[in-house]
Amino acid sequence: MKKVYDNCCGIDVHKNLWLPALSMAKSRKSVSLAFQDLDADYYNQFNKERKINVYLKKLKALGWEMPEAMEAQPA
Repeated sequence: MKKVYDNCCGIDVHKNLWLPALSMAKSRKSVSLAFQDLDADYYNQFNKERKINVYLKKLKALGWEMPEAMEAQPA
């Protein structure tokens, strides 16, 4: 009977899946992608108003009350 599974690192791997995965891993070694730092504020630049409202809601749930002077200021 033909063996269709190999044991790799304690895991049974089907040969039909192992060979394509191995060839993909080898081909990715030749591709080099440059790292680009997105800065600390990258994710904060999206949906600013929504994030402010979400954080204010969380603070209010913890018992924080917004001072009256802050409520009167436009966002």
